[in-house]
Amino acid sequence: MDLRNGIWFHSTDRELIDPAKSLVTSLFRLSSSIYLEKPKLHRKPRLRLAVYSRTLVRWLFKQKLNFGTQRWTVPKLSKNLFCPYIAGLFDAEGQVVLAPSGRLSKLVLHSANGSSLRIIEHRLGEFGVECLLRTRNRERKPSVHYQLEIRKSQNLKCFIGPIARHSRLTRKKQYLTEDLISKKVAEACRYNSPRFSMRPPTKANLKN
Repeated sequence: MDLRNGIWFHSTDRELIDPAKSLVTSLFRLSSSIYLEKPKLHRKPRLRLAVYSRTLVRWLFKQKLNFGTQRWTVPKLSKNLFCPYIAGLFDAEGQVVLAPSGRLSKLVLHSANGSSLRIIEHRLGEFGVECLLRTRNRERKPSVHYQLEIRKSQNLKCFIGPIARHSRLTRKKQYLTEDLISKKVAEACRYNSPRFSMRPPTKANLKN
């Protein structure tokens, strides 16, 4: 995001790009363009949503919002808006981890921006949700990697419904079902947790 180029949003998932384009039109009444980028190396092609508006960039800077891999900032939102915000982060940088039994074990948010994840950890704590922020040093990568983990049934039940309702990625959303949490937790969050007819997916693993 800058005054010269406007705002660019990159993703390899069309399910994220198309809704983002519609939201830009409905919220800001701005036109935008989608481009296909093919990297030189053997990597998956990605889509770029470009919004060429200096006025929008100035407004976002005024709101003290910033974007980028390491310098994105966290907006201060009420709980009913913060859950959709977390769902958007989950679609972009989230991971579902299942226990050996096939039950939901934890939700993880990945980022190179540790300071923003710490802010999210603090905000979630204000809502009564305990999180665990981990730091990882990866081989052949000089930068430090951070991951924010949401564990335990009491924490998961508070977010399994809101995240599923606002998540747009089918390949991730299919994990966020009552079938993958314990019966006790499913009953506790039945008031806000949608049902899906999809079969439970295979296990996903994460090394701590």
